[in-house]
Amino acid sequence: KKLQAGYFAMDYSGRVLATVGARGEKKANRLRSLATMAKRQPGSTMKPLAIYGPAIDSEKYYYSSLINDGPVSNWYGDGSAGPKNWGPGNTSGRYWGNIPLEWALERSLNASAAQVGSAITPQLSFDFLKEKLGFTSLVASDNNRAPMALGGLSEGITVREMTAGFQIFGNGGKYNKPYTFYHVDDHDGNVILDNRKNAPAQAISSSTASIMNHLLNRVVTGPHGTGRGANIRGWEV
Repeated sequence: KKLQAGYFAMDYSGRVLATVGARGEKKANRLRSLATMAKRQPGSTMKPLAIYGPAIDSEKYYYSSLINDGPVSNWYGDGSAGPKNWGPGNTSGRYWGNIPLEWALERSLNASAAQVGSAITPQLSFDFLKEKLGFTSLVASDNNRAPMALGGLSEGITVREMTAGFQIFGNGGKYNKPYTFYHVDDHDGNVILDNRKNAPAQAISSSTASIMNHLLNRVVTGPHGTGRGANIRGWEV
């Protein structure tokens, strides 16, 4: 069975450039779109949006900050003690100790994200996603360390929402709601729907956006980056 996919592209003003609702031949109209309608687990792609972006913007962390890449106690939140309630683990099967934030993000280390997420609190991450980035599918149970740090959500997020969220790292921290038309007029020429007046919202500071832009570039170009497969020669990705 072939892997399915949804694709969503937009510019930094919010204008939608392209969507692909699924792969394969389109055999009907108004089909379910995997790009705009289907909710899926974001996994580690959640870390820049829910953890590192808000953490740097809060000024509790900086580009050169050291992070303890180690397990968080009471990880499962049941109050029990001992190593069985520590976590999360990294895919490498080991912890790295005190490391630079840049190193943690490049390698997408789970324990590092959990440490930072715990320090800034899941509530800050949860509110940032809902209030600054317009995420509509988060529920109360997502307001916890594991969902915010590792992207395992109750219902998931659409590709559209994730794409719109990541725009803030390339346009000075501004968020624009995605739109697919400029305006709609009725038969008398009256404007009944209008996206031309939508003003961007400053989700994070421009300095935070610049720092995150550089950090995320390392995910693609760094020697241990988890996104090296997305590197395109001659392009800044």
